[in-house]
Amino acid sequence: MGLGNILLLAQVTICLILFILSFFMFVPVSVNLDDFDGHCLLYATGKWKAEGGEIDLDVINWGSTSPCNFAVFTGVVVMLTSLFYVVWYSILLFKAVDSSWLDAFISAGLSFLLMIFSFASALNISVGFRDWCSLVTAPKGNIVSCEDGDIVPFGKKFGIDTRHFYTEFEMAQFGAWSVWIFQLSMFVLTIIKLYRYHRQEAFLTSMTRERQRLLQRVQGQSYQDPVST
Repeated sequence: MGLGNILLLAQVTICLILFILSFFMFVPVSVNLDDFDGHCLLYATGKWKAEGGEIDLDVINWGSTSPCNFAVFTGVVVMLTSLFYVVWYSILLFKAVDSSWLDAFISAGLSFLLMIFSFASALNISVGFRDWCSLVTAPKGNIVSCEDGDIVPFGKKFGIDTRHFYTEFEMAQFGAWSVWIFQLSMFVLTIIKLYRYHRQEAFLTSMTRERQRLLQRVQGQSYQDPVST
């Protein structure tokens, strides 16, 4: 198997993994948005209040829904593009042909863009979720760890379902950072392929130049022979 086929097989494998991981990214965030009545818990702040022997959240200052929506958007785009490339690269692999330079260039640009998007989404999810966990585990609350928030109900007055928020965003963090790592790997493979095309182009250019020099030399000798006779 040639280097081109190995790179193509690696790209198919990575795209298939990205397709699977994208579901870990956008599905949990979408479910949590539904559980939280459309509110995004990332970067949310608030206050706890003790009333009637019970301690519950009294005020929640919800952050923007943009971080959650962006994570969902990025996950869906990764899912669609990876599915397309799984089919496309599989066809090329089946036909034992490699992609063109233009296809490799477009793939490199798209991989770079999705790599930036996935990194921004992963960073937003991690930092925003840390702020939410700081609110959940505030000293005035009765929750020791953020993980306990899955089993200790709170925020009832806001009409939100907090039973699975920790599991959902742990899955989202795993999906987002994993997608970023594999998008980075995909970008590296596309750069390697572009470098191969560049070297082949340089090699072909050198061969063409040498062929022209040989032809000129042969033509020069052919011209001198009749003159000498």
